[in-house]
Amino acid sequence: MDNRPIIQTAEILLPARELQSNLDFFKERLGFRLLSIFPADSPHTAVMVGHGIRLRFELNYKGP
Repeated sequence: MDNRPIIQTAEILLPARELQSNLDFFKERLGFRLLSIFPADSPHTAVMVGHGIRLRFELNYKGP
C-alpha cells in the first residue's frame, strides 16, 4: 500500500513588478479570480485561481 501524501494543490509562482496591473490583467482579460491578497495594508503577495490553475504573484520574489 502506498502511504505517500496525495498532492491536492500546487501554485505557480510569478514575480510581479506591479501587483495591481497584473491582477487586473489576469482578472479582466483571462477570467481569473482573486483568492487572497496580503498583507492588507500594503499588499506584496496575491493568489489568483482560474482554469484549473493557481497563481501566486509576489513583489519581493528574487528568483530567476
